[in-house]
Amino acid sequence: LGFSFTLNLEGVKNILIIPIFLMKGRHIIMDISEGENSWKSILESEGLRVECLMNSLLQYNEIRKLYIEMLDFSDNLQRD
Repeated sequence: LGFSFTLNLEGVKNILIIPIFLMKGRHIIMDISEGENSWKSILESEGLRVECLMNSLLQYNEIRKLYIEMLDFSDNLQRD
């Protein structure tokens, strides 16, 4: 499966990529921020200044607590 999209970059000089993921893995590193064909490298080749925020959601205490609560809740549902 592939997809195609067009960005209107008229007047844009800087882009901040903020991927939303639980844990940083190979996909986020290679496809978004560092790989030869990553979103970052493609946008930089268009002359844009690109920054990637690479924090995973589980690096934030409140989100981590919520995630653990959801796992506990799910586990309790399966036991009933």
